[in-house]
Amino acid sequence: DINGQFTVKSVPPSVYQVLVSSVGYLTQKETISLKAGEALVRTYRLREEALQTDEVVITAARREQLNSEAPVSIAVLGAKDIEVRNIVQLDDALRYTPGVQLSDNQVNVRGSTGFSYGVGSRIQFLVDGVPMLNADTGGIAFNLVPTAQIKQVEVIKGPGSALYGGGALGGVINVITKDFPEKPETSFRSYVGVHPPVRYTEWKQNWAGSQRNRYFWGANISRSEQVTPKLGYWMNANYTQTEGYFQNSDGYEGYLAAKLGYQFSSQLKMETLITSSLTHKNGFVYWASGRDALRVAKTSLLNGSSDNEVRRLAILPVFTFLVNPSVFISLKNRFYGGTTIPIWNGALVERDQWTTGARFGSELQVNIDLKAKRYLILGAGFDQNATNSKRFFGGDDTNFAQPEWAAFGQYEQQLFKKINLVAGFRLDHYEISSNEVVQRFSPKLNVSYTLNPALNLRVAWGYGFRVPGITERYVNNSEFLPVIPNTQLRPEISNGYEAGLKGFFVLPIEDWAGQYDVAAFSNQYTDLVEPKFQNNARAFQFVNLTKGQINGLDVSVSAGRKDGRLLFNLAYLFLDGKDRSDPNNVLPLNYRSKHLLQASISVSPLRRLEVGVDFRYASTFERVDSDFGNFIPDATLHLPTKVWDTRLRYDFGKIQVSLLVKNAGEYYYMERPAILAPTRNFILQLQSNL
Repeated sequence: DINGQFTVKSVPPSVYQVLVSSVGYLTQKETISLKAGEALVRTYRLREEALQTDEVVITAARREQLNSEAPVSIAVLGAKDIEVRNIVQLDDALRYTPGVQLSDNQVNVRGSTGFSYGVGSRIQFLVDGVPMLNADTGGIAFNLVPTAQIKQVEVIKGPGSALYGGGALGGVINVITKDFPEKPETSFRSYVGVHPPVRYTEWKQNWAGSQRNRYFWGANISRSEQVTPKLGYWMNANYTQTEGYFQNSDGYEGYLAAKLGYQFSSQLKMETLITSSLTHKNGFVYWASGRDALRVAKTSLLNGSSDNEVRRLAILPVFTFLVNPSVFISLKNRFYGGTTIPIWNGALVERDQWTTGARFGSELQVNIDLKAKRYLILGAGFDQNATNSKRFFGGDDTNFAQPEWAAFGQYEQQLFKKINLVAGFRLDHYEISSNEVVQRFSPKLNVSYTLNPALNLRVAWGYGFRVPGITERYVNNSEFLPVIPNTQLRPEISNGYEAGLKGFFVLPIEDWAGQYDVAAFSNQYTDLVEPKFQNNARAFQFVNLTKGQINGLDVSVSAGRKDGRLLFNLAYLFLDGKDRSDPNNVLPLNYRSKHLLQASISVSPLRRLEVGVDFRYASTFERVDSDFGNFIPDATLHLPTKVWDTRLRYDFGKIQVSLLVKNAGEYYYMERPAILAPTRNFILQLQSNL
């Protein structure tokens, strides 16, 4: 029954072996002897089996499939990975994802992105399959995502425009939120942390705040419930506050999020995600110098801070309709708006200095099961984004928009029970202005071969593109650095190839198993947009500068005991990125590390105790843009990343207590130019699940 009770009647006297099993739990066996007329009662408590099984993913083919069957490289980050590391904001979680590197809050998948101060993401960002790039900058607002309600994060590594359009030049991130539980759940998490003073006396001389501990804290509460067979919901509230570990980095932020689901009939269902955030922070943009790394640059020419209040709201209604067992229709709608308000002398400025951006759109998708392992996907959509900013655009015209229409399709077929063929396309139409239209056709072709149930081979080819955002085209501002507009920007284009294999293995050690993924890839990029100093204008300008090529090897391995008492993960990425803009002077691409290594181990010496260690390594950038060094002191300074994180977690039942040390080795480094990455900090976390 629902309580897990079984009754077996009319069993003849004998000796029997009882086997108790359930998906996700260790199987138990017991031999019993049953006498005539005897009634035996047994209670079995199954332990969770933490063996890394084959995850179900959605993003790779716009339909549910096993990760091992996905025809492209895809990394998956689960809810527990986020929970045990006290992940407050999604970008922190991505630092532990194979093949992914962060430059502050800018995502770099397999070297596709250098650094451009958060403007123009080359990675498409989705929440439950709905695009969520900012309307103004084209960047990602990670603080809008309710981390406590993340089911899993899927990262496609490689061009994905054939399915997801502009922005998927180098990959796709899809955040999948949790479903509604069968039983009501309430969870609460709070934490307090501290950054001790840095070691170097020289850094502490010019900022009084560096002489003491710098504190930060936060709290998160969630409630989820399947109220009736038709109605379900979850709600999530989060608040964080920090003093910052360097000058002008204090502030607070919070978000409210809710997901409502309603089953109108056996065929029609609606789920709506609503999330809003408020961030009020002083912003440290770049330092005074490498020898004065805790103090913001403040001179007559330089202003290394950006103090803002940012308000964001997203409403994502999704309707799904099951026409029949073979035809499935989804309609994904979105409204996403944001306002950035400068703070001057502790107060918000007048409205005419606010920057407001909004985007809205819809996408219709039809999934057709043609039987005999054949699938067809057809779809169309539109997106309208607009931005108003006197502050950043200047001049008389402060309103700009870039509407888009698209159509896409994909056909998938299994051949000879072992070969899976996937072919797809997408046609995008952008209106840049009344006089300029951009159209792009993005095809893809993937082939996978299942050699045996434990080994899958794949080859993939696909196009990617990105239309430069409104800020890149029209920014005209000298607030931090002098930047002038460029209305002649062309779309960025990528062409990617990959060959890989994915499999499972069993170690010659009892109860040990694991999985691996190895991929060799080659991506060509044309017309990459980068900020470049223009001598004649004495200002920076976003220009189509680079023709690049990136070849590499992406390897990930995970292994562990079936009972979850010991788990190990290792990922390595090798990149050979070249700037081939000048055939006679081939250079390394800016802001790319040749080697990236991530490793983690989790050990449970006692049933309720878990100890974990994470290590991240990134080699020094092979090349940095020297233009920034003409304005920002020591902007070309860079060191390799060598960061150790440790955690200790004890489960008291309904309450879990964790002690975490981030950057335990107190290693000083930079993720992007002229700003110190997070220094060593200690965190005490309390979590309760009711």
